[in-house]
Amino acid sequence: MALPDGQPDVNADSEATEASILPLPGGDILVCQDGPRDAPALLLIHGSASSTRSWDQLVPLLTGSHRVIRIDLPGHGRSAEPSDRGYEVPEQGRTVGAALDRLGVERALVVGHSSGGYAATALIEQRPDLVAALSLINTAPVSTPSSRRSPPRSHRRSGHRPTNRSAGSPARLSPPATGFPKRSWTICAG
Repeated sequence: MALPDGQPDVNADSEATEASILPLPGGDILVCQDGPRDAPALLLIHGSASSTRSWDQLVPLLTGSHRVIRIDLPGHGRSAEPSDRGYEVPEQGRTVGAALDRLGVERALVVGHSSGGYAATALIEQRPDLVAALSLINTAPVSTPSSRRSPPRSHRRSGHRPTNRSAGSPARLSPPATGFPKRSWTICAG
């Protein structure tokens, strides 16, 4: 349904959202799904102090061509706190992977916003078989302290932030050691 200004009504199909709680070993996770189940899966992962709701206005624009999956990360939204009270990034990646497995998703386009990008990066490091492409928004492609690299000493002193992008275009990143194709990595900074 479109509003008089031609924009989609983000609440028009809200009843079409399938929300369910997935029981997982570390705690129950809320999963919201929209769009055709036979379309390519698109996983949207929110950042800290947020929930699946942060993607609500974007979902109607994506459901024509994708099965849009949103999860509340542990301790966010309607998901349970982790049973061990742990919020470590590798565990977040395992939780996301387990949720995709339970949903029967074999490959997904994965988008992570802010700290949700850390969970997305952990997922690709742990389960590159699940990730068809990765997009990070306002985040950096690191998930664990061991995968972080310090900038060269000269950059730390000068405050220089190396970039390989021109103004207004997304950065292209080198793939991690998993061998994930470079063309599938994108970072957007706002």
